[in-house]
Amino acid sequence: MPIEYTIKNIHTMEPTCGVYGLIGPDRHIYVGHGRSILSRWNDHFKRLRKNYHWLPKLQEVFNEFGKEVFVLRILELTDPDDLIETEQKWITMFRKRKGWTLYNQREVAVGSMPGRSDLTPEGIAAIAASSSRTHKGRDTPLEWREALSVGCKAGGKMGRVQSMEMRVQKSEKLKGRTKSLETRAKMRLAQQERRTKEKSFLC
Repeated sequence: MPIEYTIKNIHTMEPTCGVYGLIGPDRHIYVGHGRSILSRWNDHFKRLRKNYHWLPKLQEVFNEFGKEVFVLRILELTDPDDLIETEQKWITMFRKRKGWTLYNQREVAVGSMPGRSDLTPEGIAAIAASSSRTHKGRDTPLEWREALSVGCKAGGKMGRVQSMEMRVQKSEKLKGRTKSLETRAKMRLAQQERRTKEKSFLC
């Protein structure tokens, strides 16, 4: 019999490493993983309460029904090194199961935080695809923007180390150029908005 937790008994859960399912109404489920599944539960609902969860469908359900409708099911306990592979197995399994619908937007399992060793190139590509498809016009969480940055660097589009000679040449070309007041105002506003979003994400 599967091990399940709700808001009523989640406080009894011990720190556990493995793959979990966050189950909503009508057999909808989000498959995730964590070195501490309890921490992942808390992280999900922290974002949902602040109304900036990266899964719009999950956010809609929370906004309509609240935290009480969700059930946390332990799908499989595993070693930290096997988390991605195990999560991928369960994602694939639930995609094929009749009567179940995944909240997951990505078909490929990725690390929960960018910059970790388990953030694979396939996972980065999946983040980029799902972000451009479902988050157009939305405030993208900081960790997603960082993951996309990592993906660009991995693809060779950004992050190349420039020689000192190249840096000097670019600096010389930019000398004497002045930005218009409108451009400077836009840059200043964008910087302020970015800092505000980063602070709200860290809170």
